[in-house]
Order: sequence, then C-alpha cells, then structure tokens
Amino acid sequence: MSLPLYDALLVPIRYAALCLLPTLVTWSRHELSPKELLVRKALMLVLLEAVILFIAFSSPAIDTGDVSVVLTIAGSVLVIFFLTNLFNWLKGLC
Repeated sequence: MSLPLYDALLVPIRYAALCLLPTLVTWSRHELSPKELLVRKALMLVLLEAVILFIAFSSPAIDTGDVSVVLTIAGSVLVIFFLTNLFNWLKGLC
C-alpha cells in the first residue's frame, strides 16, 4: 500500500523527530552532577535502543521475526553507544 504524496514527504521529518528524542534527555540549563549525567546517559541509551528497535520493527526490509537479528541490532547500538562515550571521555568532552 503506497502512501499519498504528502504523507510520503513527511516520513523523513517524523523519523528525524523520533531520533531526536534520546538526545533531549541530556540537555540541561545547568551543569549536571556526575550522578545526574550517568542517570541521563542510561535513560538516553534506553530511549536510543527503543527508537532504533521501533524503526527496525516498522521496516519491512529488516527480518525482525528472527531473534538473532534483533539481538544483533540491539548489541550494535549498545557497543557504538559505549565506544562513543568512551572516546568522548578520553578526549575530555564529557
């Protein structure tokens, strides 16, 4: 079933808004304490996993009926998240 043209044009905007949600968790007007930062980073990881898995399950091109595919996607997101935060910490950005 194809979408009407105006709905098809809004799909990228919807996905962009959905993918922006996890990053809003770490935004704050004041500097966060280390404990607050860790809690927000954990919440960001949970939201990031949820968004990526939602997109995977809504895509007909990804076989989410196979558990190994879902675990691979979730594991990849987890590894990339930890490596990104590790490199930011090593460079002193976080």
